Amino acid sequence: MSDQETVDPFRDTVRAAAERRDALAKLRVQAAEAYDSAGLPTRHVERWKFTDLRGLRRLGFAEAHTVDAPRLPDHVLSGEGVRLVLVNGRVSPSLSQLDALPEGVRVRSIAAAIQAEDESVADRLTLDAGFTDAPLAALNTAALEDGWMIDVAPGARVEAPLHLIFLAQNDASESAAACLPRLVLSVGEGASLSVLESHVGAGVGATFSNSVSEIAVGADARLGHYVLQHERTDSYHIASTAIRLDERAVYDGFVLQLGAALARREVRALLAGEAASLTINGAYLGDGERLVDNTLYTDHAAPATVSAETFKGVLDHRARGVFQAKTRVQRAAQQTDAHQLHKALLLADGAEVDAKPELEIYADDVACAHGATAGDLDRDQLFYLRARGVPENQARAMLIEAFMLDSVEAVTDEAAREALRAALAAKLSDMEGIGA
Repeated sequence: MSDQETVDPFRDTVRAAAERRDALAKLRVQAAEAYDSAGLPTRHVERWKFTDLRGLRRLGFAEAHTVDAPRLPDHVLSGEGVRLVLVNGRVSPSLSQLDALPEGVRVRSIAAAIQAEDESVADRLTLDAGFTDAPLAALNTAALEDGWMIDVAPGARVEAPLHLIFLAQNDASESAAACLPRLVLSVGEGASLSVLESHVGAGVGATFSNSVSEIAVGADARLGHYVLQHERTDSYHIASTAIRLDERAVYDGFVLQLGAALARREVRALLAGEAASLTINGAYLGDGERLVDNTLYTDHAAPATVSAETFKGVLDHRARGVFQAKTRVQRAAQQTDAHQLHKALLLADGAEVDAKPELEIYADDVACAHGATAGDLDRDQLFYLRARGVPENQARAMLIEAFMLDSVEAVTDEAAREALRAALAAKLSDMEGIGA
C-alpha cells in the first residue's frame, strides 16, 4: 500500500461507489477509476502548486447525513427569487419553492432520476466529468447522491431569478461532514435567466463541500450567475464549474468569497460558438490563516469570442490568496478579445498572494492582455482622510471597503449587485479592525 493511499481519506469511498448498480453505474466506475489513479491532489500537481490539501487529508470524515429540520443561516444572499435548496448535497423539499417555478423552467432532483432508473441522467453529467485531470470532480461523480437538474426552455425570458442555496451542516463535531452537491444547468437557445447562488455553512462541526456545476448556454441565450461563498471558518470548500457557450451566448458571472478555512473555486469555460461572450469577475476577503484560491481556464475555440476576468482580493494577518488564470486561443479563434486582471491588497507582513496569469495563443488576429498587482493601502489616500480628522482605523476600513465594492459595482444585474454589496458590507462590519 502506497503512502498516498494510506492518507487519502476518500479512496475507500470511491471504490465502494463503483460497486453501486444504479442508473449511474457505468459513470461511477469511470469516475472511481479516475480518482483511484490520481488521488487527492498534492502540490506536485501544477494547478495545485499553491494550494495545500494536507489539512484536508488530516481531517476525519463522515458522510453528511440528512438534516431533520434544516434552517438557513442569515448570511445567504438577500433579495427576491425562487429558492432551491440542497442541504448536505441533498434536495430539501421543505426549504425549496418547487411550486413557484417560473414559466419555462423545469427542475428535477438527480436522486429522483436515479431512483426512477432513468439512465438518461448519465448523459447530463458529461459536460466536464473531470476524469482526466480533475480528481475532485471525479470524486463528486463517483459518489453522487443528489443535486439539481435545471432546464430553461428555448426562448424563455425568465424574470424572477433562481436562488440556489447549498447548505453544508454538521451537527456532530467529532469528524468533518463531507457533502457532494451537483448542479446541471441548461439554458436553451434564445433564453435568459439570472441565478443567485449561496454556499453557506451551519452547525457545530467542520464540513467539506465538494461541488460540481455543469452549465450549458445555448445560442443567443444569456445567463447571469452570481455566487457567494460564506461557509464556516473551520470548513473546506472546493467548487468545480464547467461552462459551455454556443454562438452569441452570454455568460455574466461574479463570485464573492468570504468564508471557509480553505476555499478553491475552479472554472473551466469553453467558448465553443462564434461571438460567445464570457465575463467572470470576483472579489475575496481573507483573514487569520485562511486560503482563498480562484483558478480559471478559458478556451476560445471560435472566432470573435470575448472573455474578461477581473478579481480583487484583500488579505490580512497570515491569509493567502491564489489567482491562476489561463486563457487559450485556438487557431480558429481569430478576432478574440481576452483580458485578465488581478489586484490584491496585503494588509499585514504575513499575508501572501500568488498570481499566475497565462495566455496561450495560436491565432494571429487577437487582442489579449493580462496583469497582476499587489500592495498595501494607498498612503496618499490614507493621509488625505487622516488630515480631515478621520481616525486611522476608520480611514483604513473606508479604503478597504471602497476597494472591494468597486469590483461588486461592475455586476450588471441590479438585484444581484445589491445582494452582493449587502453581503460584503455585513462581513466587513463583522471584521472590525481589519488591516489595523
